Amino acid sequence: MAQQGLTRYDGSTFRPIRRIENPTQPIIPRFSMPGETYPHQELSIIPRSPFYGEPRIGTPPQKPPEPVQMNPEPSDDWEESLFNNQSIGVHRFSYLFNKIPGIVLIMLGAWILFGRGTGPTDDLCKHANGTNGCLVGAEKAMGVSSFTAGIITTISVVAVSQNHNYDLSNAHFQSVLRMIASVFHIIMSLVVTVFSAISLAELNDKSEPNYPTCYPINCLSLNERIGHSGTLLGISLLILVLSIVSIFFGMVGVAQINKDKRVRKEARQRRQYVEYAASPGSQYHF
Repeated sequence: MAQQGLTRYDGSTFRPIRRIENPTQPIIPRFSMPGETYPHQELSIIPRSPFYGEPRIGTPPQKPPEPVQMNPEPSDDWEESLFNNQSIGVHRFSYLFNKIPGIVLIMLGAWILFGRGTGPTDDLCKHANGTNGCLVGAEKAMGVSSFTAGIITTISVVAVSQNHNYDLSNAHFQSVLRMIASVFHIIMSLVVTVFSAISLAELNDKSEPNYPTCYPINCLSLNERIGHSGTLLGISLLILVLSIVSIFFGMVGVAQINKDKRVRKEARQRRQYVEYAASPGSQYHF
């Protein structure tokens, strides 16, 4: 018997109130499968807006977020600015690297002054080179200057090797102090460079003397003396280059710090002026 009229449905489940299918046809229940968007128990109940007077289900209304300011107050936290200031890092790295050539200067200078470079005091060595210890005058000055420069360089690097730990005053003070120390490194390296070049030029004009009672017990051969002079010349030039690089990047880093300070100061002044102009008692208030 055919059904007359429209089919009536339940308002909550949307299921027909009266069956219109074949009564003899079996009904296969529907099961929820993993991964389905909507679970199906009997039939999913579609959420509806509550009627007037019904209790509302859900989270209470929240306070809207604070409006984003187009020109926020400049922060006093310098961690991000110092982290992005790469010039200070290069300046500190080149300054700390001077410690290695400084140690080499100490070793070679001590070897020339207090090691085999002292030589004997017999008449044979005096007659061969004209000076005590088989060393020319420039070699003695080279040994003294390299030993002194190595001590000064190593101590100054160890004394000013601390990190600023993202503190503005520490970063500025340590950078300036390292640049001042680099100036002394340049002066000392120039002295070693001059005496090494003079010694190298004098030794190239000499020939290997024959003093069997001196070499190789406590004297330096001509090739060793030339090698020491050339090594000290190269090490002093390395310290000179590293010190110049350290000063250059230190100046760039300090200039960047001063620029950031000026930008923050100007932003704070503009903000204070806008707040003053917007105040009710101001003569600029409209």
